[in-house]
Amino acid sequence: MALCDADRAIVARDPALPGLALALDAEALGRELGRGPLVPRYLRYKPGETCTAQFDDGGAGLTLRAVTEARYAIYRERDSWTRPGAPARFLDGFRVVVLPGSADRTIKAARDLLAPERAPATLARLLGAGPDRLVLLKHKPGRRLVARIDRDGRPYALVKAVPRDAFAALRGSAETAAARGAGPILGMDAERGLVAQTWVPGATADPFRATPEDFAAIGRTLATLHLGTVAEAAPAALPGGEALAALAALAPELAPEARALSEGMAFFGPRAPEPIAFRHGDFSADQVILTEDGPAFIDWDRAGPGPARGDLGSFLARLDADVLLNGLAEDRAAALGDAFLAGYAALAGPLDAERVALHRAAALAALAAEPFRERRPDWPRGATALLRRAAALAGPAGALSRALDRDGLEAEISALRGAALRLEPPRVLRDRPGRRALIAYRGADAAGRRFEAYGKLRVKGLDTRTPALHRRLAATGLGDAAAVPEALGTLPGRRLWLQERVEGRLLTDLLAPSADPRFARAAGAALARLHGVPIEGTPPPDWTLADETAALRDALRRAAAARPDLAARLVALGDDLAAAVAALPAVPSKGIHRDFYPDQVILDDTRAWLLDLDLFARGDPAIDIANFIAHLRELGLRTRGDAGALADQEHAFRLGYSEIGPPPPDPERIELLARVSLARHAWISLRVPGRAHVTEQVIARAAMDAPAFGGG
Repeated sequence: MALCDADRAIVARDPALPGLALALDAEALGRELGRGPLVPRYLRYKPGETCTAQFDDGGAGLTLRAVTEARYAIYRERDSWTRPGAPARFLDGFRVVVLPGSADRTIKAARDLLAPERAPATLARLLGAGPDRLVLLKHKPGRRLVARIDRDGRPYALVKAVPRDAFAALRGSAETAAARGAGPILGMDAERGLVAQTWVPGATADPFRATPEDFAAIGRTLATLHLGTVAEAAPAALPGGEALAALAALAPELAPEARALSEGMAFFGPRAPEPIAFRHGDFSADQVILTEDGPAFIDWDRAGPGPARGDLGSFLARLDADVLLNGLAEDRAAALGDAFLAGYAALAGPLDAERVALHRAAALAALAAEPFRERRPDWPRGATALLRRAAALAGPAGALSRALDRDGLEAEISALRGAALRLEPPRVLRDRPGRRALIAYRGADAAGRRFEAYGKLRVKGLDTRTPALHRRLAATGLGDAAAVPEALGTLPGRRLWLQERVEGRLLTDLLAPSADPRFARAAGAALARLHGVPIEGTPPPDWTLADETAALRDALRRAAAARPDLAARLVALGDDLAAAVAALPAVPSKGIHRDFYPDQVILDDTRAWLLDLDLFARGDPAIDIANFIAHLRELGLRTRGDAGALADQEHAFRLGYSEIGPPPPDPERIELLARVSLARHAWISLRVPGRAHVTEQVIARAAMDAPAFGGG
């Protein structure tokens, strides 16, 4: 096939492999070699290192290796490839060597099977005398060769050849297959890495032709295999990460989605114990032969103990791939999949649909780079479809990836706005894996009018409370000098709500010892206005001082685990602060931000914009004031080595709050809670790169009974 635009971009990014274009273009290779049609069958590409491709030429096949300059020099000195009559053909201008399939140096049996003058004797030793015809089915150079042996005009045997050091595993899988009804072993040759098994007669369970009854029988047969569960244990990481990394390298425009899905599956995948059973390990409809005696499973090369749901997910993922890549009707695939699961559940019992879906998503993700490797002309479209279907199936694990799907978001945001929009690639601004993310969306309509918004993602499910709060605050009003961004709408299927992007400067960027104190003063006034909003009508959740203490202890426990040398000091600090907080008298609750610090305030010429109200709760207003002050002190320690460096800004903040009312909380109460908030920074300093130098200073400052600055 000729190169598509995405192929040309890959070639342009990899100048170390000048032969990459030939490896990807069977037509160009055929012209270069003066050969007839070549059909690509296998591709293994390591960017910047090597590309190995195998082509069907109607016979033993051709293997192409495109390599770097250093590797090509080694190939050029290899006597077995350069002596007169050697099978290798060198294309120096491309740093490419082309070899017949029989010249596979790692699979020793390749020469014995694929060289016409040697094959009859090899097959006679393996299978006994007979007029045999070899049909090459698959050749992964250096890894595996699979061929069908026909005798008397009918399929007779399946022959597999591997490198010598992989023979034990091949023999084990053949013995497993034989024990499971997939054909007796006819012969083995350990020296050559060869195994021959009886060909299993019957028809492959082709989803385009098989019936739901066939698929129900497959499900029952698989359940019978799994019923010998050996344990329940935490499984290994889900598959798919390697393929998603490969896709990110092949298609940079998909890299954010691919990385997000990979990280999501890593976070959510191995958390809960799963039933571990003897499983097929690479299960799909094309691994099933429908025989007169029922379904027979073949290709047991990856069989062994593992999560039983992995086989279910793999089988369903291949049906998804047939829909997305091969034209299988979606309703037909759904009917076959439902029948398969029903047959399985009839013997194995009810299924955990969410976990099966996660394994299905992981198996589909593992196929993400296959359209490229199969050299499909429209491989970018196919890879995108596989990636996004995997993200859709992955539930919470796919939430961030779905929030980065530009095409889907473009359509949904356009519908939300009532006008067509061309969206730029979304950009992740903040990500708390498994919990929340903040994404920037930008674009323009046909008239060039700009659109800018922030998407607030909550992984566990759509946050409806915060946009409702924004609408309520906008209706109630915070006065002329304070506001919250407008809530633009929700995208429930993506667990997202959108808020407008407001213009201005982040308060953090305006803080310095000599900075104009009016900025911090405006922040204090805005917070006081927030605390003055009535909460009786739609009360938010409660956040108590006990919750504040629990958050402190959790942070200090994590810090102690990261810095065992500080554990004793951290425990003592936590005990002292917890006891002091427990002694505080109760105060009336108000609506509080709960995470108020300078990054949560944007200032324009006329007002202070309050951001990130996701944690808005009913609680002690001193918590917000104290948290802001603690951040000022930590910022002073981190940037200037002095917790009091921003004392003037702290004073201005307190003043701005007191000018609006209600009356500010007791200063001693604020100071104690500021120490609690500052103590939590011990863990933040160890978690956030570039802050570890202040850990001990933060601990020491939080342990002080009273500040030497910032009162008022």
